Amino acid sequence: APVCGDKTAFSDGEESLSFAELAHLSRAGGSALIAGGLKNEPVAVFMKKAPKTIAAFFAVLYAGCYYVPLDASMPLYRLQMMEAARSFVSKLCRQWER
Repeated sequence: APVCGDKTAFSDGEESLSFAELAHLSRAGGSALIAGGLKNEPVAVFMKKAPKTIAAFFAVLYAGCYYVPLDASMPLYRLQMMEAARSFVSKLCRQWER
């Protein structure tokens, strides 16, 4: 990020993230997951496809956890089944971006 920090890393036409912003959000999110006691755990990410979703992906990896993508277009019964089976320990969603 230091070399090209202000250049756009990801954009979806509505919002974009520079390499510096991506690095900051990723590390901050990873640190928050670690502070929450997560390590080597599945973390579900329930966010629309957007640049900050990429930051959430890297945050999960920085924390040493594994990424479980959830999509709002998945049938509700499938999401409920995954949650009931406890196939993930924690969830990240749009609120994480604040």
